[in-house]
Amino acid sequence: VPDGAKIPLTKDSFKSEKNIDYVPLATMLMTGDFEAADQFTRDLFAHPPVACPKKKKSNGSRST
Repeated sequence: VPDGAKIPLTKDSFKSEKNIDYVPLATMLMTGDFEAADQFTRDLFAHPPVACPKKKKSNGSRST
């Protein structure tokens, strides 16, 4: 990315199906803290978070 280029990043830019907060990783990468970013990534692989179960969609009918 050229100097002065702006990338519009928001918290929504880092949504994850596994409910992982990638903001710290992005911050480490943008500030050049690559060793910490590597460790953050290794930690995620070593201890992956458990995804929240998806809720079943209801069709609105009830059985009696």
